[in-house]
Formats: sequence, structure tokens, C-alpha cells
Amino acid sequence: MATNRFFDNTGLTVSDGTLAKAIQLNNLSSETNKAFEVVESEIDVIGAAQSLANKWANDPQGTEPEPIAYPGAYSARANAEEAEAWASGTAGVDTEADGVTTITYSAKEKADEAAASASAASSSASAASTSESNALTYRNEAEGFKDDAETAETNASASASSASGFASAASTSASNASTSETNAQLRAWEAEAEKKTAESYATEAEDTFVNVWTSDGDGTFTATPTTDYSALHWKAKAEAVATPPATGQDTFAGNGNTKTVAHGLGGAPSGVTVTAAADPGGYLGEVWVTWDATNLYVGNSGSFTGAFTYVAYQ
Repeated sequence: MATNRFFDNTGLTVSDGTLAKAIQLNNLSSETNKAFEVVESEIDVIGAAQSLANKWANDPQGTEPEPIAYPGAYSARANAEEAEAWASGTAGVDTEADGVTTITYSAKEKADEAAASASAASSSASAASTSESNALTYRNEAEGFKDDAETAETNASASASSASGFASAASTSASNASTSETNAQLRAWEAEAEKKTAESYATEAEDTFVNVWTSDGDGTFTATPTTDYSALHWKAKAEAVATPPATGQDTFAGNGNTKTVAHGLGGAPSGVTVTAAADPGGYLGEVWVTWDATNLYVGNSGSFTGAFTYVAYQ
């Protein structure tokens, strides 16, 4: 009689031509029942494992697949929906995996803010250019006034008979020219300050506050930090948040060995889920996964070497 790990045929052999005894038939029935009970028990275990795996894959937001063993941990579906909310959701409406906590902002919202900041910076740069052009015009006018004053002063010296009158007129003209030149220079410095402010709103480095520049009235400028960030800052933040998760498939190494899988995220992930892609028939064993900036390292203690799927989050 054939045997396997579910059935023990010790003492159940009957010789050919010999009538089996009742006790032998009872023993056979008993061992057969035990074998079926073991098989049914393992089928129940496999069913329970399959049900739990399905919960880890598909439970909705706010539902913990194993609240006692893994409190605060949620399914792949819940985490995927949270990732989608962070990428393109609406703050205060879309939620994280726990189904309660709302996201503070999405990558799309920050990208929109960055675009608005860039537009404002462009407008400021245009205004600064206009101010600079006006300042140049005022300076040219001032130089013209100065030339007129010098001409009047020369004429006054040549006309000795009316020197006093012409000298007074020349003095007034010179004063006006000097005032115009001073005002033109002040406006040029103010235009330069506005230009520096516009450049700060457009190109200030990531995580660095924008400066508002003012003229000191003597060719120097003072920078006053704000609590705003530049268009360049928000563009970098939007690109970082929008990084999608890495997904893929490979096979278990089995028997306590690990399989190395390149995740391609460009940095160490913040979380990884690994799920058997086929029924392991009870031979999967314990599963573990570690990672670094380049690879995932997936291991299992059982002899199962079939396929698995993974999701790695930045």
C-alpha cells in the first residue's frame, strides 16, 4: 500500500490469499480518517492564508488587514489610493490610507502654485525692465539740463553788462539740473532693486526664502527675507512628490535564500509590499524583504520558488 506524509500504513499490510481481520480493517479506516483530517486542516490553513493575502491586496482605506499583528498597516489598494491622492488629489478632501487623515496638498496643487509664482515673477521682471528704461530716460534728460545750464553760464560770463542777471538765471538752471540728475539716479537704483527682487522670486534656490531688495539711496541695496519660496523651489518640490511607485514581478529564491530585484526609484523607498502571484500550496513559509537605494532583497523560508509581485513607494 502506498504511503505519504498524510497516511501511515504501519501494521496495515495483509498477505495475498489471507483473509483480513476486523481489527486490520478498523485500523485502515482509522488511518484513512486521520489522513483526510490532516488534508482538510491544511486546506483550511491555505484558505485562511489566501483570504488574508486578499485582504492585504484589496481592503479599502481605513481597514487594517491584521490590526493586532500590524496595527496602523493598510492594504496595497489603500496605499495606492493614498499615493494617487498625493499626486493629483484635493487637499482636505482626498485621504491617506487610514481613511481619516486628509492630505495637506497634492503634487498637482503645488505645481499649480509654482506656475502662479513663476507668472508673478515674470510680471515683476517685466515691471523692473520698464523701470530701468524710464530711469535711463530720466538720466538722459538730466544730462540735457546740465548742458543747458553750462551754456547759460558761459553766456553770462561773456555778457559783462548783464552778468548779474544771467548769473542768477544760470545758477537756477544749474540747481534744477542737479536735482533732476539726483532724482534720475535714485530711480535707477530703485529699478535695480525691483529687478533683484524679481530674480529672487524666480530663481532663489530650493528651501531658501525669497528676498525683497530695497535701494539704500547710495548705490547699495538691502535684502529683507520673506516667508515665500521661489518658482524654482516649487517646481523642484512638485517633481519630487510626483514620483510614482515602482512595481514589478520576479520569483522567490526559496529555502531561506533571497532574490535581488532592482527597483529603479533613484533612491531608497519608504515602503515595500510583496505578494505571492500564484498559490504556493503551503510551501511559501515566512516572507521578508529589505531594501536600499538600488535594490529590493526578497526572501522566503519555504521551498516555494514561484512568482511574486512587488510595489515599492518612494
